[in-house]
Amino acid sequence: LKYYREKCGLTQQQVADALNINRSTYTYYEKGKTEPSINTLQKIMLLFNVDFDELYPQDIIKVAEPPAEYIAESKQSDVSIPQLNNVEKDILLKIRLLNEEDRMKIMNEINCLCEGIL
Repeated sequence: LKYYREKCGLTQQQVADALNINRSTYTYYEKGKTEPSINTLQKIMLLFNVDFDELYPQDIIKVAEPPAEYIAESKQSDVSIPQLNNVEKDILLKIRLLNEEDRMKIMNEINCLCEGIL
């Protein structure tokens, strides 16, 4: 979890706020002291944009280093995507928790607001 959180450039507090849990609870998830519920796990996967197998590899218990493809992907995205500020991260986290229909509604609103700008 820590790897994916840091990859997204988020603090433990930001993730905890997005999940609507205490920071200490999220810290326990990262340290492996407790496991999130299925509902919380689904939210985590949405926030970090990963699937279950990425969070819980089937062939190993602990991952000492992130897989090479994640490192390569991270380096590519660092070049092409500018650093997000905290407001942008908060917006992105909240959008990831929405269903597809609600995401499209938000995109339509954003498109309308940006018509004169872009």
